[in-house]
Amino acid sequence: MPTHWTYRTVQSDEDLDQGDILAPTDEIKGILQQFHPHFTDNRYLGFLIITQSCDLVRRGCSQGCKARYINLAVVRSLVGVLDDLMKDHCDRLVPGAYTEETKSKAKEMLSRVINQNEQNSGVFYLHQDADAGIGEKAVALLRVTVALRAVHYDALLHSRRGGLNPEFRNKLGWLVGNLYSRIGTPDWGDQEDGERQQGAIIKELLDGTIWIKRENVEAAKGNGVDIASLDKDNIEATIERYNLPTVLESLIKLSASTTRVILPNITQGDLDKISNRLRNSPELSAILKRAKRG
Repeated sequence: MPTHWTYRTVQSDEDLDQGDILAPTDEIKGILQQFHPHFTDNRYLGFLIITQSCDLVRRGCSQGCKARYINLAVVRSLVGVLDDLMKDHCDRLVPGAYTEETKSKAKEMLSRVINQNEQNSGVFYLHQDADAGIGEKAVALLRVTVALRAVHYDALLHSRRGGLNPEFRNKLGWLVGNLYSRIGTPDWGDQEDGERQQGAIIKELLDGTIWIKRENVEAAKGNGVDIASLDKDNIEATIERYNLPTVLESLIKLSASTTRVILPNITQGDLDKISNRLRNSPELSAILKRAKRG
């Protein structure tokens, strides 16, 4: 049975429900191949029913359910759509590489996503739980949907692997319906050890993302580098050749040149000792941190 608090276990004889999770079975793919072949691609990990529950209740063998069509939102790996989500919130240089100054925005956006509060992006987070049919961290893309005729009801039942708990089903219904009230769902921070787990999820998702200081990007541009022509594999090494020195290194360099003017007979060895002491000075580090905060 599902182990994550988002999900509930469903019985095979239960009617379909909003928030039910469907696997891309051969039967479902066969139907899609006839009418929507695009959605048979392996990048679609599954589907989430978004038709209202009241329209899915079967009223007898002859009548079927009220809905003529059953709407499904596609499920994609969160890692697979991460760049598309991040480019709307972060300063993207090339796919997979962003300015370091916008890293906090990425973390804030992912926090909203996994807590079901990223409404503008139209995504619904599905934490991995094999028993619920979700093999990796994923999202249902609520703006990317496919409609199957109600005559395929049994095929959808056969492909069902799990469903959302009522409170999450309510939130899904609100997001889909674009209502003007907020359905409260438990945040990760509300669960035991949830904040640590949330931090671990975000860290994992951002692992491999490249962050580059904006001032170094501008320095590279000033030296004629066409940032848009680079890719994730070479952007860091290319820009690194034009990196500006840090404030600390600039101060150390200024200190060394000033000391040499005042004490022209000072040895290079003594200058190096002064530089190393400044570089490892907790007092100077604290001063620079205060200056950065303004």
